[in-house]
Amino acid sequence: MTPHPFLRGNEKRLSYEDDTALIKRLGFTPKRYLAETVIVNQGEDCDRMFIVESGWGCISHELAGGQRQILDFALKGDIVLPQSYSGRALETFVAQTEISVLVASTKTFAVAAMQSPHLF
Repeated sequence: MTPHPFLRGNEKRLSYEDDTALIKRLGFTPKRYLAETVIVNQGEDCDRMFIVESGWGCISHELAGGQRQILDFALKGDIVLPQSYSGRALETFVAQTEISVLVASTKTFAVAAMQSPHLF
């Protein structure tokens, strides 16, 4: 298994065990969602970030009058960090297909990243 996209500049290839240990140290856990599952709903408390491992999702903003503005699509390798204001998500993240992601608290990730700056 090769390093995840956020591990840029890491010259050596990590073994699966090293990669798994690193992901855990950075606070990520694997999660799987079925197609059409709302992963983050606009307006809910959100302190999570995601790395898409497989499948794809849609990031959108719900507008007044029930309309929706598509902001982006999340594909394999993408990091999804929902925009928020006062801890509330400003956008919705929905699985378009079955999707596997790595999930971490943004606070936990930030602390772990500061302890391992050589990875970034």
